[in-house]
Amino acid sequence: HIADAEKVKISEDALREIARAGEGSMRDAQSAFDQVISFSGKEIKTEDVETALGLASTEMLARVTNAIAAQKPAEALLVVDDLVMRGHDLRNFCRDLMSHVRDLLVAKVSGDAALLDSAATDRRTLMQQADNFSESDLVRFFHSLTETENNLRVAAHPRYQLEVGLVKLIEMRSVVAINNLIERLAALE
Repeated sequence: HIADAEKVKISEDALREIARAGEGSMRDAQSAFDQVISFSGKEIKTEDVETALGLASTEMLARVTNAIAAQKPAEALLVVDDLVMRGHDLRNFCRDLMSHVRDLLVAKVSGDAALLDSAATDRRTLMQQADNFSESDLVRFFHSLTETENNLRVAAHPRYQLEVGLVKLIEMRSVVAINNLIERLAALE
């Protein structure tokens, strides 16, 4: 409605990103929209929103998710390098990644589209990415990212904190859940 009234041309994806930045608050979303208009003018693309608001692009989130799934720490480190080169706030990226992991978990356990309205990534892509992980993987990732985000708050070297945090997620993939170990032991008896 505001875009029409202000005669601003903006894509649905860009509007979704602005809504996501508002985190459920209409006033915050309107403020973010004003900020994007000031940055981009009357024609706004998704990339403009991501740059103006410092949001992680869906491409960056997908690259990290794929690196974790494929257990390729070098790819995750390249994403961090790319973020640093672009001047992104690493703590914001960590929060965006936490939100993405939450969305993956919701897609995995419920698939309810209404619960995924604020997701940066479309539902089909989320379902594909979620298939690479178990529910317990995603819960462990979320808790680990929460710790990483807290560490970033006071880190002298935020880049190092994020890099180690991402490598830690990849290493978690090789950790066998205790339930699996118990089942294996029971099968041996």
